[in-house]
Amino acid sequence: MVVDNVQNIKVSVIIPVYNAEKYLANCLDSVIAQSTHNLEIICVDDGSTDKSASILKSYATQYSQIRSFCIKHQGVSAARNYALIHADGDWIAFCDSDDLVLPNAYNYMIKAAVKHNADVVVGGMYVLQNNNLNSFGYTNKQNVFSLFYSMPSLCNRLFRRELVKDIKFASLLAGEDVVFLTEVFNRVSKTISVPQYVYKYINREQDNHKSLTHCYSKKMF
Repeated sequence: MVVDNVQNIKVSVIIPVYNAEKYLANCLDSVIAQSTHNLEIICVDDGSTDKSASILKSYATQYSQIRSFCIKHQGVSAARNYALIHADGDWIAFCDSDDLVLPNAYNYMIKAAVKHNADVVVGGMYVLQNNNLNSFGYTNKQNVFSLFYSMPSLCNRLFRRELVKDIKFASLLAGEDVVFLTEVFNRVSKTISVPQYVYKYINREQDNHKSLTHCYSKKMF
């Protein structure tokens, strides 16, 4: 892909939501604030029983880039699969509804993807757990296997949509991220890393709050 202005490249950010009312606004604000202008934010409420759906409706009214859907509770994989069907960006990003996307994250990754004609871009990630902040960065010396599996999270990556649009998330109690990444790994032609940190994962298992993504995907950490 050769694009003169990376701002013309559309990124679809997929956010599955389940009972995340305490954290959802901060998450959405971090995505809305991205320097990437051509952005669509696809939120799929997976049958929340709290005020998550109301928060999404309010944000979708205020911000035209947000597309909000509600489905019957089926789990994080079903929510992501639903969002993938509706995504029409050139690139796909994933975000969990109680985490934060760091400033300029997608801009860093898009520029790198265009420069190197990559299919997948991975950036550094902060992990906050029990008040301890750990960092997981990448270098251009790491091999492709390491870039995929040293930190098997979807949310610090950007995927070319043509590569992943027909991959379905498996309905598992844990590990659906790894299964998805393995399918991508088997298809990808070129993966690169950026030195910037692009995502802040917040492990909230110490809270009574049990979000959809933390009950499933986040068991991997």
